[in-house]
Amino acid sequence: MDLLKPFKKVVRKMQENRDKQEKQQEIVDFIEKWSRQFEIDRRAKSTIDTSFDEYEQYYQGKRQFGNLTDLGYNQNRNVRTVINFVRTTIEALIDLSVPQPDITGKALDDELIAKIFGKYISSVCQESPMEEINLWNERRSKKFGGGFYKVHWNNSVRYGSYVGEIEISDPHPKHIIPNAGALDWENDLEHYHHILNKTEKYILRRWPHITREDLEDKATFYEEYDEIMDGDGVSFNSSTHEVSGRSDTGLSRYSIIETTYRDDNGDICKFWWSGELLLDHIEKFYWHRDENGEPTEYEILDPGTMIRAGVDEKGEPILKPIEEIIVDPDSIAYDEETGMALGYKVDYYIPKRWDIIYQVYLPRDLSCWGTSMIDDIKDLYESALKAIYVQEESFLRGRKKILCDNEDDVKQIMDPGSEVIVVRGNVKDVDLNTNIDGINWIEYLWSKIQLTTGATNSVMGVHDPGVKSAKQAQLYVSQATYKANLASTYKAIAFKKLYRVIADFAMAFCDDDRPFRISGNDSKPEFGTFSRLSMLRDDRGNVVYPNFDINVSAQAGFMQNKSEIMGNIVQLASQKAFEPTPGNVAYLKILQKIGMPYLDKIIQDLEKEVERQKAIQEEQMKLEKQNQQNPGGNNTTSGNPLLDQMPDDLRQEFDALPPEVQQEMMALVV
Repeated sequence: MDLLKPFKKVVRKMQENRDKQEKQQEIVDFIEKWSRQFEIDRRAKSTIDTSFDEYEQYYQGKRQFGNLTDLGYNQNRNVRTVINFVRTTIEALIDLSVPQPDITGKALDDELIAKIFGKYISSVCQESPMEEINLWNERRSKKFGGGFYKVHWNNSVRYGSYVGEIEISDPHPKHIIPNAGALDWENDLEHYHHILNKTEKYILRRWPHITREDLEDKATFYEEYDEIMDGDGVSFNSSTHEVSGRSDTGLSRYSIIETTYRDDNGDICKFWWSGELLLDHIEKFYWHRDENGEPTEYEILDPGTMIRAGVDEKGEPILKPIEEIIVDPDSIAYDEETGMALGYKVDYYIPKRWDIIYQVYLPRDLSCWGTSMIDDIKDLYESALKAIYVQEESFLRGRKKILCDNEDDVKQIMDPGSEVIVVRGNVKDVDLNTNIDGINWIEYLWSKIQLTTGATNSVMGVHDPGVKSAKQAQLYVSQATYKANLASTYKAIAFKKLYRVIADFAMAFCDDDRPFRISGNDSKPEFGTFSRLSMLRDDRGNVVYPNFDINVSAQAGFMQNKSEIMGNIVQLASQKAFEPTPGNVAYLKILQKIGMPYLDKIIQDLEKEVERQKAIQEEQMKLEKQNQQNPGGNNTTSGNPLLDQMPDDLRQEFDALPPEVQQEMMALVV
C-alpha cells in the first residue's frame, strides 16, 4: 500500500492550481499589453476616422456650408436645396467589372495543374458575393480613399467530402486599425485590429465556452463603430451601454476585436478579445496542428501516394509513388515506440502574407491610407452650395427691395419678386440685382468637378451642349476613360494581391478533394476537383509545392455595361472582324486579352473555320503540285463518267485530239 498516495494527490492538485493561475495571469498580462497597444493605434487613427465621418457627410449631401466665420452674417448656414454633386460624381465612376485570375506555372511541368488551380480560385470567387463586394469597395475607395478585401477560412463548413471553405469579405475602413506608424499594408505592417460590434447571441454561438457572465463582467462596447458618426465616439463599458429591448433578450452588443499580428518568426497569428476577455487565440494561423494541437511544419504521406514527376509528350502529368521520388533518408518518419516507418515527411505550405488587401483610390506618400476623391472636389462643392444658397435666396426674398414708410403700403404691394421693408421717409425702389449670373456660376463649378474627376457628361450619358461633333464627343470620352483607368490600375493591383492570398489559403488549408464548378464555354458549366496535395511535385528527389504567377486577365473598367458591349460588337461586325481569317482571330484574341467579354465562342468557331479552310487550301495545293509534276496525266475528274473511266494511255491520246474532234466522238458515243 502506497502511504504517500494521498500526499502525492494533494501535491498534484496544488501544481495544477498553480499552473492554472499562471495561465490565467499570462492571459491577463497578454490582454493588458494589447489593450495598451490598441489604444495607441486607435488614437493614431482618430484623425482618419474623423475624415471618414466628414466624407460620409459630403456623400450623403451635407446641408450646411462652411468655410465661413461663426460671427454675424457670415455664420455657417443651412441650405434649403442640396444638389449632391459628390454622390453623382462617385456613382458615375463606379467600375462594375470584376477582374478574373490568370494563373500560370513558372515551370512547364506545372502548367496543367496551374490551370486547374486558377479554375478553383475562380470558383471560390463565384461562391462569394464578389459583384456586391466590388460595388461596395468601388464606392468606398472613391469616398474614403480605399477599401478592403479580407480572406477568411471558415472551418465550420462541413460537406460530405471535405471540411472548411475559403470566404471573402469587405471590412469597412473605419473598422480596420493598423499599428501606429505603419506606412503601407504589406511590408511596414506589424499588426492590425478589426473591430465589429456583435450581439450577445452571436458571440455565445461563435464561442460556446464563453458565458453571459463573462461578457457582462469583462467585455467592452465602442459605440462609434456601430455607424458613421461625428468622430467623437466614446468607449462604454458593457454594464452602462444601452441595449435593444430587455437585457435578457441576448441583443446587448459588445465590441469584438480581431487582432492579427506577426510573431518573432514572422508567422501570422490571430486572437479575438473584448475588454478584459480573451475569446480565442490561434498562434501560427497558417500552420497545421498535430494530434496534440501543437503547430507542425510537416505532414506524413503514406507510401503509395502518387506525386507528379514531370509531363509526357502530350503534356499530361507523369505520376509516381512517393517512395520512388524521395531520396533523402531524413524524410522518412518513424514511430518512436516501435521504430517502424510511418511514411514520408513533406513540408506544409506556410504563407507569410497578410489576409487583408487594401484597394487604394489614390496613394498618399508616407501613409498607408489613400486620398479620397472628395478631397479634390470638396472646396468646389462648398462653393456650389453657397452659390445655390444665394441663388435660391434671391428668388425667395427677391433681388429688389421696396422701402415703405408704413405698414398699410406693405399690405397693398403684391410683388413676389421683391422684398418690402418698412422705413421712415419717402417710398423708394432699391434694385440689388448684379451682373453675376448664379446659374452659370454653378454650372462652371460643376464643370470643374467633372474636369477634376473625369465624370464628364459623356460618361454619365448626358447631352453636352458644348459638344458640336461626334469626334469632339469621342475625345471627351477618351479623356474621361483615361482618368478612370488611373483608378482602375490600382484596382487591378488589389485584385492580383487578393487572388494571391486566396491561393495561399487554398495551398495551406484545402486538404481534401474539393469539387468545383465554373462557367465554361457556350454557357455550359465546367466541373473539376482540386486538392492542395495535387499541387505537390518532384523537384529532383524532393517533394515541393510549385511556384506560379498570378495576373488579372482584364484591365478593370473596360466595357462595363451591355449597351457599350453591344455597340462595340456591332462596330466589329461592320468592320468584318468576324469573318474567318487568321488576322481577325489574332485581332479578337487581343480584344479578349484586354477584357472584351463574350468573345470565347466567337474565337473558337472562327479558329475551327480557319483550320477547315486551311485544310482545303492545302489539299488544293497538293493536287496542283501533282498536276505540275505529271502534266497531261489524269489527275483530276472531268465530271463525265465515260472520260473518267478511260485508261490513262487512251485518255492521253483523246486529250491530244482537237476540241472539235473530241466533241464529235463524244456525240457518237452518246
